[in-house]
Amino acid sequence: MTTRLLTRSGHAPRAQRVLDALISATLRPALTIDDTVVSAGELPLFRYPEPGSGTGLHQVVRVHVSRDLPALDRVELREQDGSGFATMAPSPPSSVIDLLVPEVTAPSRWRLVVVADGHEHIGEIELAPSRKLTVHLVQHSHLDIGYTDPQGIVLRNHLEYLDAAVELARQGDDTQPDSRFKWTVESNFPIRAWLAHRSSAVIEEFCRLARQDVLEVAAMPFNLHTEASSQEELVRLLRGTFELRERYRIPIRTAMHTDVPGATTGWVDALVEAGVRYLSAAHNWAGRSVPYRTGGQELSRPFWWCTPAGNRMLTWFTDSAHGAAYMEGNLVGLVDSYDEAIHRLPMYLQALTTKPIPYAKDVLGFAGYPQESELVKEPFPYDLLQLRVQGSHSDNACPSDITAEIAQAWNAQWAYPRLVVATNHSFLSTAERELGDRLAEQTGDWGDWWADGLGSGARPLGYNRRAQSILRAAETAHAFADLAVGETHDVREEIDRTYDKIGLFDEHTWGAANPWHDHEHGPGSGAIQWSRKVEFAYQAHDDAQDLLHAAVRRLGAATTAPASAQVLGSVVVYNTSGWHRTDIVDVFVPESAFSASVEDFAVIDSRKAEPVPARITRETRQASPRGWHVQFVATDVPSAGWVRYDITRPTAGSAITPETGSWQLSNEFYDVTYDPDLGAIASITDRATGRELVDVGALTGVNQYIHDAYGSAPGVNHLSSRLHAHDLSLLTSRTVARGTRLVRSERSELGHVLEVETYAPGVDHIRTSVALYRGVPRVEITNRVSKQASKGKESGFFAFPLASSTWPTYELTGSVAGHGIPHVPGAPQHMHAIRHWAAFSEDGYSTAWATMEAPLVQLGTIHLPYAPFPSTIRDTEPEPGTIYSWAFNNIWDTNFPSQQSGEMTFRYAIAGSASSTPQRLGATTATGLTDSLVAVLATGRTGGEPVSGTGSLLSIESPHVLVTSIGRPQDGSPGITVRLRSVALEPTEAVVALNEYPAQRAAVATLFEDEWQPIPVRDGRVHVVLPAGASRTLRLGTT
Repeated sequence: MTTRLLTRSGHAPRAQRVLDALISATLRPALTIDDTVVSAGELPLFRYPEPGSGTGLHQVVRVHVSRDLPALDRVELREQDGSGFATMAPSPPSSVIDLLVPEVTAPSRWRLVVVADGHEHIGEIELAPSRKLTVHLVQHSHLDIGYTDPQGIVLRNHLEYLDAAVELARQGDDTQPDSRFKWTVESNFPIRAWLAHRSSAVIEEFCRLARQDVLEVAAMPFNLHTEASSQEELVRLLRGTFELRERYRIPIRTAMHTDVPGATTGWVDALVEAGVRYLSAAHNWAGRSVPYRTGGQELSRPFWWCTPAGNRMLTWFTDSAHGAAYMEGNLVGLVDSYDEAIHRLPMYLQALTTKPIPYAKDVLGFAGYPQESELVKEPFPYDLLQLRVQGSHSDNACPSDITAEIAQAWNAQWAYPRLVVATNHSFLSTAERELGDRLAEQTGDWGDWWADGLGSGARPLGYNRRAQSILRAAETAHAFADLAVGETHDVREEIDRTYDKIGLFDEHTWGAANPWHDHEHGPGSGAIQWSRKVEFAYQAHDDAQDLLHAAVRRLGAATTAPASAQVLGSVVVYNTSGWHRTDIVDVFVPESAFSASVEDFAVIDSRKAEPVPARITRETRQASPRGWHVQFVATDVPSAGWVRYDITRPTAGSAITPETGSWQLSNEFYDVTYDPDLGAIASITDRATGRELVDVGALTGVNQYIHDAYGSAPGVNHLSSRLHAHDLSLLTSRTVARGTRLVRSERSELGHVLEVETYAPGVDHIRTSVALYRGVPRVEITNRVSKQASKGKESGFFAFPLASSTWPTYELTGSVAGHGIPHVPGAPQHMHAIRHWAAFSEDGYSTAWATMEAPLVQLGTIHLPYAPFPSTIRDTEPEPGTIYSWAFNNIWDTNFPSQQSGEMTFRYAIAGSASSTPQRLGATTATGLTDSLVAVLATGRTGGEPVSGTGSLLSIESPHVLVTSIGRPQDGSPGITVRLRSVALEPTEAVVALNEYPAQRAAVATLFEDEWQPIPVRDGRVHVVLPAGASRTLRLGTT
């Protein structure tokens, strides 16, 4: 008896629940017999008549009896004139009876007659015409690199799936094309290992089937949080597409994006430029997405997804409301059996074509599911659609031929709907041909609702973002070294391997289904999966540092110091960006570089033969190289260029004399006041204009730490996805940092640094430094957080209330977004995952805020992280100028880590200008964090020609165009490549001035460097037109 008390926890959509929901959505009550409700409704299920039974199609009307009726004799449908039809369709379940009637071509009323226990019961029902549909079934396996098992097991399983797919496809060679087995490789990352370890005969069979569009290979290696990726990373990750095309002649024309509910326009640009025309997306809301509240109901499918750069891609999408996203076909029986499919699929199609969404809220059980009163979405309007199918009801599912068998049996029985076993390409090319000129266009970012999960791994995320920047600097430094040495050191493969690791961290699987467990296998292998995941970020960071270290040593070996008795050595400071820089430099000078008698030295600007203030600190750790850490400000370092600083014996004016004890900071540009009682910066004043950059009337101070705790229990799979925030009850506490302790306040000729320590819940302490360096036009803030481990749900924020009544524009991967800039309807508005900057413009003045490690921001207010994500600040209006940097959280209950701890660093910068646009100021301010000046110690043999005091390869005479990196051509040809990126909101022309690089010819291409267009070199300049937000590669050759 006790088993009657037990119930399944969770809300996995069971077959009976799906069936009941579809009955409720499509069949209408017609009569009641005692307590039994008899419902009926037309379905879009048609068959050709039996020979001799007339012409025209017959259509199914389904009758459902809510509970058993004693002695049910018959069920009939009668027209108003009394004529009746009672043809039974094949094998319905006992509670469902399918009747065949002539095709309903106009709304008409019918009598439903039920004879039970000798009594006739009559009701009425109105039938309406149904659509004749063609349904393309696309089978794939959603690749979670982890989640269901540790990563190695998952990837080996996918090698087995490729073997199985080839065999099943080969067996279907003699089958009808519309019903033969077909399979799409959703993510091509496993193909690399598979191709490397299969026989040539098997590989050729795979390629043959791929060329026939029986086995389809999609463009992406895996599913990404594209907001976490840099634009160059996206391009590098797509290089496998070109290899598969060129080496194996496998056509790749489509991409799939599964699970992750959203992506950036930079990703679309990269795909289109890689030759991809079509996208099939499946958005898993998982209870943490409410796109229908942010315009998503306006989004029809398919649609043309357009980018500011002028690219567009035909996009089909499905989502949770249509059946657990990429399980849409599974939920209607298409991987189970013909009987299950005939029970569910026709009702699903009827609901799809007559209702805004096919399922009621309780089918999936997630919060954020729309109420019927909230729905204004139009039913699906076309007669052509795609349903995704997985081989089983799971992620990482094995291929199955059941779907093909169902299609074969179905098409033998029914005229419509026609089931077509398909690939994404065959479906979308058909959709383009039949619907293309009727489809809507949507432009802009389609934000990722799951991006909040990035904050669950704040420390490795910071390492990965730093690796993205260091890798660009390393490639540029190697290009400088090649030019200095006169020969090429090929680092392309090393760079590609490092980008692979960066991408594998940005891949959307961040942990196990139950990440709080420490099992060895299965969905509870959380600790094993997370240790493997974070290693991608840490190793990528090390690899990028190694590449940069090697480039610096190559440059050093090619550089000699001036032959002078006064000069002990030289440091050449390289600027890898596209604009002049004045910035802080850190360089290590080993003791072995000098004679043993050197105990102190000075740094001299070789251009002026003048000493510069420098902080020189001897390295005292015994497990480190012996020498000195030297810090100084390098002034006016030209774009893509260098300045030489010489090291001499001490001179007058070279030493710094620190003062201590002040809460005030200042340099030529700003006065900064830190309020120890507030634990935050209270004021930043632009000295040139007198403008206050801080909203002094805001709820918080600048860089004030805020800790929120929430009431949902940890360790319950998908719990936070099932909670609906009717009010703020789930916000159990909010506290701010207190107890400010002054650690250091040092003012010197180098600048002013204030270091404090504060305390707050969730952390042992926060060590904050605020720095103003001489000649550097930004306020730099570094927070080192000592994080305590906590399974309790929490978030940590740093607030930045800036003085602006306008909302900011901000940098995304491959575009600039913000208020008034178009985006795809249904994108999240409560939070954003940005690249590195946000900027404001008001009254002719720009203010910029930049972040290095932490991408997540909330604008104007702090939202409760439970659907529908209400604001937690109720008594005031949102502050347009306030940016809340969402540094860390652990709000998810699956896939993302359930807790995090240890020391983690978050760096920020603030700047203001009356002479710069917000995009320009945002980009230049962020450059100080993302693109550090590279210091090279000259180690070349004496007697060589010393490097000139200053020089520049090239410069960009366009305010909204960045140099992201400089490298060597990917095809190994001579010359250099300069990667340019526009942050303009409209097409812009970049004028590239060739300063000391003697280019005689030039060409431009996308970042893929596949189709070069020659452009002229005139008067030492090259003009490159960049579409809005676009990236381009400029190739410069000397011959």
